[in-house]
Amino acid sequence: MEVYRRRRNAPVTDFMILINVLVFLYTALRGGMSDNDILLRYGASYTPYIFENHEYWRLLTAAFLHFGIRHLGNNMLVLFVTGNSLEHALGHVKYLIFYLLSAVGASACSYAVEVWMRREVLSAGAS
Repeated sequence: MEVYRRRRNAPVTDFMILINVLVFLYTALRGGMSDNDILLRYGASYTPYIFENHEYWRLLTAAFLHFGIRHLGNNMLVLFVTGNSLEHALGHVKYLIFYLLSAVGASACSYAVEVWMRREVLSAGAS
């Protein structure tokens, strides 16, 4: 009996993890973990910017930003564990589309709740 199952090649998952880590390092070097202005500059989701300035691209870019190393680590661990199976079940292209649409969908839901509750919250992350 095999104690562990060998991880199969999952290039999209690996690439998404790499992109998230690189974006985190880039923003962290500029004070991004504790500086909301830096996170806003690089694409965090913020209702007034999306609603009033029509910066809808933030619905995607927010998924690649994180508030700290723990936030990034948790998100990348879940992506690593679940992404492999999903990528092999869906195929590389469908999985990439699924990942990006999920990121936009989650941000859109967060945005809708903020509008409904009349709250302005800075949002970032893939969870």
